[in-house]
This record gives sequence, C-alpha cells and structure tokens, in this order.
Amino acid sequence: LANNGINAGQSIFHRYALYSIAPLIAYFCANFSKIFTNIIKLLSVIIIAILVSYYYSGPLAQDDHFKHKIWTQAAINKLPSLYNPYPDIYIQRTFDPSVWNTDFLILTNRNKNISKIIFSDEIKIADLVKLLKSRCLGNLTTSDGLPINISKLKLVHTFRWTYLNTELKCHGITLRPPMRIYPAYNQNYIEFNKDTYPDFVMNLDGFSLPEEWGTWIDGKKASLTIDGNFAKNVIIKINMHAFESLQNKEILVNINGIRKNISINDLNMQEYKIDLSFKDSPKFLHIEFFQPDAYSPASKKISNDTRVLGIGIHKLEWVNHY
Repeated sequence: LANNGINAGQSIFHRYALYSIAPLIAYFCANFSKIFTNIIKLLSVIIIAILVSYYYSGPLAQDDHFKHKIWTQAAINKLPSLYNPYPDIYIQRTFDPSVWNTDFLILTNRNKNISKIIFSDEIKIADLVKLLKSRCLGNLTTSDGLPINISKLKLVHTFRWTYLNTELKCHGITLRPPMRIYPAYNQNYIEFNKDTYPDFVMNLDGFSLPEEWGTWIDGKKASLTIDGNFAKNVIIKINMHAFESLQNKEILVNINGIRKNISINDLNMQEYKIDLSFKDSPKFLHIEFFQPDAYSPASKKISNDTRVLGIGIHKLEWVNHY
C-alpha cells in the first residue's frame, strides 16, 4: 500500500508508512497464532482483501499518483500549516499545473483566515507582508487581531522556498475556504471549476465549492471583487447556465453601482455580455449577483440538495476598450 505510486511521499500516510510498516509486519507474523483465532484470521484476510480492492479500484483509488490521497487532501484543507513537504511536491500535488511556476501561493482555512503562504526565497518577507496588506480591503493582523510582527512570524525554510505558517486575518475581505491564490500575470478571466484563484480576486462570497463544469451561486446573493487595470469601457463576459428555479426569470447583476438585469430564457450554458461605461477608469470591479427566485432542490423534493441554486458560473472574463 505504501508503494503504489512513483513516489512514496505522495501523502501523509505514505510519507511515514515505509518507516513503520516493516517492524509491524514482522511482529504480526511472529505472533499471529497467539493473537488471533482461526475465525479472526479468516475475517482479517477478508477485511484486508476488501480494503485493498477499495484502495486500488474503489472510491479510495486515485489514478493520478501525483495528487494527494483523499484523506490527505481533507487534512490539508483543514490544517494546511501542519504539512510542510518539499514545496515543489506540495505545489504539484495540491494545485493545477497552470500555477506550478509561480512565486507565491496563499492558502486559507475554514475560518477564512490565511493559514499558509509558500513563497520563493527571491521574495523578502517584508515585501510579502506589504503585498498582503495592499491586497486586504482592511487591516492585516494575526488571527488574534494583533499587529503583524515580522520577527515573530513562523517561518519554515527549505531549498529555494519558505513557508509562512502564522495564521493571518485579512479584515474586510471574504475568501471562500479552503481557497488557494496564485499570482496571475496579464490574465483577464476567472475559471470557477478550479479551487485556485488568481491573486486579483479580492473578495469571493456566496459561491459553492467548485465542480467539473464550474460552481453554483448558493443563496439569494453572491459577490466578488476584482483588482485590475480597467478602462473606462469594459465588456464583462459570463459563461453560465441556470437551475430550473430561474426558468423565464431574471437575475440582477450590480457592478460598481451599474445595475443590469439578465433574463434567463435558456437553462443551458451560454455566454452573457454586459457593457459597462465609467466616468473614470475603476481600480476595482465589485460584482454582485442577486437571484431572488432561486430555491433549493430539497425544498421542491427534487433531491436532498439544500443549497439555494440559481445560476451556475463556469467562467467570467472582461475586455477593456480604450
């Protein structure tokens, strides 16, 4: 079980199994007859056979041996600061290949606080803290609300990389937990079928967890804030589909105070365009979605899904017109 992949360090279990499994097997074999009766022996063989079958071909199996196992990913999502393998391994097994060649990554936990930052040694810690402060809509503090003291930050240094494991709180900003942020250069779109987001996403609230096609807005309202170099005239392109609750209904999109109604006449995935004209070039785009007619599948006895579903977004893109 510990060597089913090309690298035995692919998960927390695999990292330490090789050091403990040999003496355990030796002890088990030497004392097998004393410990177990024949019935328990038979039951043990059956249970092990079932576990091995599930591990390789059932719900516990994963074909991609570069990825974390499901229990490892669950542990990392909950307490990412406890896991500090070689950063290149962490990045490749946790993130999409599009963010492998990056300078820093920010991870949040289920308390919506920043719980881990991986950054290149080329970045000074003071510059990183300054960058984080500029990204927060409010103050950047420790999770206890105290000011940042660089000398007291928990840092783990490895070859070419550093982990910052002090939990930080970015006041005035809401990040979907667990959320992973990477630096995006000259990127003008957001894909909602990934659990990684470009660093220009300043706020994300009211969105469900990502699925293969994208993500649902969960509730009557959702919002996101984008930090970028916007022109006075911007076209927003939204690829989305809708749940049956919005058939022949309207949603309201409010962008920096400009209100646009979108009629949902087709539930299938399609592109919707919103033309925006501003008096001055905005620094941020604050986008709010309102879907007052959305309801949960459970409320209509369609399924057990209690999320309040309306629109499902695959991609949001903007085009500047100077």
